[in-house]
Amino acid sequence: MTSTIVSKLLHAMKADSSELFERMVQDVYAQEKASDTLEYKITEFLKNLTHEQLSRDMVSEVMKLLDQTNYLEKIADHGERIAKLLTKAHEQKLFSEPDYERLDTIGKQVKLIIKHMRSTILPTQKMDKAAVLAQALKREDSLNQLRHQEKTSNDFSKNQISPVALTLYTDILTSFEKMGDYALNVVQSNTDQPKH
Repeated sequence: MTSTIVSKLLHAMKADSSELFERMVQDVYAQEKASDTLEYKITEFLKNLTHEQLSRDMVSEVMKLLDQTNYLEKIADHGERIAKLLTKAHEQKLFSEPDYERLDTIGKQVKLIIKHMRSTILPTQKMDKAAVLAQALKREDSLNQLRHQEKTSNDFSKNQISPVALTLYTDILTSFEKMGDYALNVVQSNTDQPKH
């Protein structure tokens, strides 16, 4: 679901028509709503499970699953936020093609991070936890560097981007970065490491 949200956001940024843009944004909203529903149902199930007689290890596992469910929902929430911000930018034609291209680069990095995260949730083979975590940290650091580059870039003054556009752009960058943070939290949980 989280990967689909990012894919739809990337597609919306490249949309060559308002109809396609709107369809992609509506798909993001639908995915986020489904995420809300799943989070609620999973959380209720896990809460009810904690009332059963469980071993300490099982209680710990249930708590880990509750955390992960929450992180996944937060990723979806930030996807919805990006969709709303992109809609404002699209309606007011605030971003240039290079602005969208830079956002696309960051969005693709988030997509890689989420793909990596997904591989840790239900691994098909025994994973080398140290290597998996090292890769996740490297990708998350790369995302943070991209975000920092964008925030300190002189391209905004060259393109004479408006204060409104700059605010929207920065908020989109922040939401993409938060998505990466939450995905890293899931990886850390699945590799038995402290949270980021």
